[in-house]
Amino acid sequence: MLASLLASVIATTSTGYAPATVSAGLTCARAEVGGARTSLAIDTTQLREAGAGPAVARQLRGRATDLLRRASIVPDGGAWDSVVAITVTPLRGSSIGYQSSISVEQGARGYPSEHVDLRCDLCTEGELVAQLLGALDSLVPQLLASADPLL
Repeated sequence: MLASLLASVIATTSTGYAPATVSAGLTCARAEVGGARTSLAIDTTQLREAGAGPAVARQLRGRATDLLRRASIVPDGGAWDSVVAITVTPLRGSSIGYQSSISVEQGARGYPSEHVDLRCDLCTEGELVAQLLGALDSLVPQLLASADPLL
């Protein structure tokens, strides 16, 4: 009874979760998003401008999390879920702009990853983030397809 009550409290206070009946009449929380989960790994440590790396990472994480949630993907995956790795570096030499990549790695499952390379010449941080979000949006179908049907 206590387990059922606790699971119900968790299920009603957690966004995207609902109670599910398990054997022996117990209730537990489970995702109601089709099992699609991923983790975000964002690396902006090589950006030259003071404070630019953390600012871009923070803005990108917030907007990418919103994009994934709108697509019914929970952005807090575990070891068996996919990982969206985003890396942003400045262009080499005297060029002004950013070079970035997004890869989708299928975690411990060992599936091949999807990889997108981007270049943003003379763009602002806002344009960079918009470009990365557009590329991430194009990868959403792969993230949904990689969801474990047993979850």
